[in-house]
Amino acid sequence: MHFRINKLVYLPLAGALGAGLLVSAFVAPQPKLAASENCYSVCSSTATLSLSRSSVTYGKEALESFRVAVTGNDEGSGKPAGLVEVDAGARFLCRFSLSNGAGHCSVGNKVLPPGTYTIRAFYSGNPNFRAAWSNTKRLPVLRDSSASSLALSKYTVTRGQESQGEFRVSVKPGTAVVGNATGVVDVYAGDKVLCHFNLSRGAGHCSLTNNQLGSGYYAIQAHYRGNSDLSPSMSNIRHLTVNRS
Repeated sequence: MHFRINKLVYLPLAGALGAGLLVSAFVAPQPKLAASENCYSVCSSTATLSLSRSSVTYGKEALESFRVAVTGNDEGSGKPAGLVEVDAGARFLCRFSLSNGAGHCSVGNKVLPPGTYTIRAFYSGNPNFRAAWSNTKRLPVLRDSSASSLALSKYTVTRGQESQGEFRVSVKPGTAVVGNATGVVDVYAGDKVLCHFNLSRGAGHCSLTNNQLGSGYYAIQAHYRGNSDLSPSMSNIRHLTVNRS
């Protein structure tokens, strides 16, 4: 067996020790086992879930995008790659492959019946990064409120006497909904709120105050805010003329 000595001469071990020479051995470095110099095995990771919408209407679930970002928890570990699956409890929703540590996916329409779901994403990991569950998000899937219908008791009023007219609104839930719509309706002229009210048995009304609008021609529209079961909706447009006194 030969070793390398300080004089760059190879001698048998017994001979080198007998000569009182310094003997040194060279050990080859081991290859790195992970993507980061700070990880000596598989790096840990964190998955973060966000939703593109806070709620979605049944039949329009494809508008919701489940967005997930996965990061390595060790400095210099790089961007994780691999598959992410999004679930609602035990129900599989969609999956995608990470690109630069992030990605998104959606479900088809009419996949989730009306109700409130707890959404969570699972990153399956890869040889360099451990698997990880994301945070959870609540997703209400609302029933369609169908339509909000607006009618005016008067289509022409005199300035200073606007309170004599009423904005009358009814909200009809979709055919799958039992009972009347509840919630708040706002009546607008452009982006200005004129009045609002709470629905009673799916209908209600409100009025202008005197001198609230200047003389002119206004496009009036009602907005139903929705509730925990029904989606928001906009009414048809009606026109109101305010004459000078």
